[in-house]
Amino acid sequence: MTNYIYQGFLLQSSCRIELSKPIIHHYGRLTDGASFLIRETRQTPCFYISEDQYRNRRIRKFNKVRTSEQAIDGASLLRLECSTPNDIPSARDTLHLEGIATYEGDITLPQTHLIDNNICGGVEINASNVSRNASVDYVFENPELSPADIDIQLRVLAMEVEIFRLDPLGLQICLQGDSTDLVLVIDPVESVSKSRDLVFADLRTGLRALDKLVAQIDPDVLMVWNLRDSDLVKLLEHCRCRRQEIRWGRTTKSTFVRRSNSSGDTLRVLVPGRLFVDVKQWIQRFFPELTTRIRSNFRSALSSDKPTTTTTLDQLKARVQLLFQLIQQLNIPQFAVLRTQMTGAILDPSINQPDSLDAIYLRRLRPRGIRARSTLNVQHDYRPKQPITKIFRREAGLSQNVSVCRFKDLWPNLIRMFNIDWLTLTKEDCNEAIHTNNQITFTRQRGILPQIFEEIQHDRSVFSSTEEEILNRTTTLIKNSLMEAIANPRNRFYDRQIVNAIWSLGRHFLLYAIQWFEAFGCRVIFNDGKQIYICVGNDEPNRARKVIEILTTQFNQELNSYVRKTWYIANTLKINAEYFYQRVFLVNYTTKRNRTRTNLAALHHPSEQISLHGFDFDRKITFPFLSQFQKNLYQRVLYKDCIHSYVYELIDNIKRGHFDHRLGFNDRRKFNRLYNQMASKDERLADRLVRIRENRSRFINQLVKPMLIPVYQAIGERTSTIEILCNR
Repeated sequence: MTNYIYQGFLLQSSCRIELSKPIIHHYGRLTDGASFLIRETRQTPCFYISEDQYRNRRIRKFNKVRTSEQAIDGASLLRLECSTPNDIPSARDTLHLEGIATYEGDITLPQTHLIDNNICGGVEINASNVSRNASVDYVFENPELSPADIDIQLRVLAMEVEIFRLDPLGLQICLQGDSTDLVLVIDPVESVSKSRDLVFADLRTGLRALDKLVAQIDPDVLMVWNLRDSDLVKLLEHCRCRRQEIRWGRTTKSTFVRRSNSSGDTLRVLVPGRLFVDVKQWIQRFFPELTTRIRSNFRSALSSDKPTTTTTLDQLKARVQLLFQLIQQLNIPQFAVLRTQMTGAILDPSINQPDSLDAIYLRRLRPRGIRARSTLNVQHDYRPKQPITKIFRREAGLSQNVSVCRFKDLWPNLIRMFNIDWLTLTKEDCNEAIHTNNQITFTRQRGILPQIFEEIQHDRSVFSSTEEEILNRTTTLIKNSLMEAIANPRNRFYDRQIVNAIWSLGRHFLLYAIQWFEAFGCRVIFNDGKQIYICVGNDEPNRARKVIEILTTQFNQELNSYVRKTWYIANTLKINAEYFYQRVFLVNYTTKRNRTRTNLAALHHPSEQISLHGFDFDRKITFPFLSQFQKNLYQRVLYKDCIHSYVYELIDNIKRGHFDHRLGFNDRRKFNRLYNQMASKDERLADRLVRIRENRSRFINQLVKPMLIPVYQAIGERTSTIEILCNR
């Protein structure tokens, strides 16, 4: 029998029950552009349990099989096999309630199949049984799979749906793609011109035409903005209640909505063979570093809230074009493909899947014959014994010649240096082991976690040199997600000793750096656990900058010898002076929960540009006018200008009503003249003016005054001056 070899990329994995047997479906696209479906019937649903805890007990619908697999702690495991995957959750949860641990009982059958074959998106298919059907170009029955490095560009189709009438149902659907710009209107009243768009008077006829359009375009990913507030969910539920099928997938099965939680908070649109993605959710998950301002701009531009009048087709087209432009600018599909190739995580982030740590670590455990513990749905107290927040420093005031120093990749380098891993954690006390400062011991045999971070660090250096921003962003976010997963108590590998070892070592080296620089006469004014703001002195800025460069070089040399003499390991930590500020103004605010929040304004050297940090998170500033006033105030402090005249003029203008149009007050005219003219004619208008005057005073006392007090305290001025200015 002839074998055929194909290469492609997996898009979606699912499991179906046919004739009481589980069948795995892997949908994807080949390198030549054809779509394919892999049907796998040889995978058996199973999970593992400790042989000591089993004690010859019988579990219904499961067969006991002895294996050579082991747990991370070295315990021997038994494999419990069943006929369908639906039998696993109930048996697994029952064992958890009895205090019996299970292993890999929460991993789905398709994901287990991909992990066993070490598939990370790209796949090489060696098949002898190849067929075709009307929905998919190729169907492979039980092929042999192997990993492959595939370069693929996904086809994306942006979609916007608007229902402008409920009875009879009238809707507008706009599609936007690389070579697609279509508008489909379903209106029984026929209120839209037929010469401009595709208009259908019947809902069933219009939906069949839409199915043909999607099949003709054949996209890999369907994208919408904010699925929760979209009319698409209403359309799908309307069609399901009336038994009208929408077939956008690569099978004959219909597209439908699934609410994951009992309250229906989590929505998923299931399209067989294609991904259906909420762009807003992808941005929140893959691009968390986007500022609040950028997200608010996207939210206002792509908002699906309906005005009082019906949204026109031009507005709908503009909205979907902006959505498609956003997808291209952020390059979301390519980023998701690279993340899948590097970690093996499923492409769709809306699915409850193992995170990046699970996807990478489980593949490394397979050759060692080790199975990981199942995830428990319980909360844990995972606060470290020595939290790094105890070394926060916030020295308010104006400082000159400040350098921002930072350990490059502090936490990953600590894992690499001290060989921190769940497999290397040991209780044996021997001379060859590595002992952390909180008496946690790790063996010197190379662990999996340090190897993972070494590969990521190598990839980051390569990608940065090739100036490919998307690749560098991918590796950076994967590294951050791995560190978050290590400290997450819901992670299957969570261990309190691992978390405490990492945090205590980070705290130790940060304190070591602070004490070292202070011994040379420097002053640390701010430290947030990541960056150290070091004040060199009051010398000339160029001279102070050279001093900090010499000090950082000397510190790195002494740090190498300190690590080598103390732990007998190679040092990979290195502190870098990232920025140099001519002046830094630091202000501390106390929140309602007695927490300290820091606003920081800095004057760069030699560009003399001003950067502001922490202002976007000020919840008290509800007016853009106040935000601008605060920034102008800090700029005057940095340039050493007089702030009394500026504050006096601003408060005086607020009281006189010159800023009423910017503060939201209704009347812009002056109070005294209006009151004298209108009091004798209309008492209600006079009372209204009095209330506006009270609002102005309340505005100054409740918003402006709390903003000025920390600033005056930081620069050493008396706060009584503010009382005089606000209450005069």
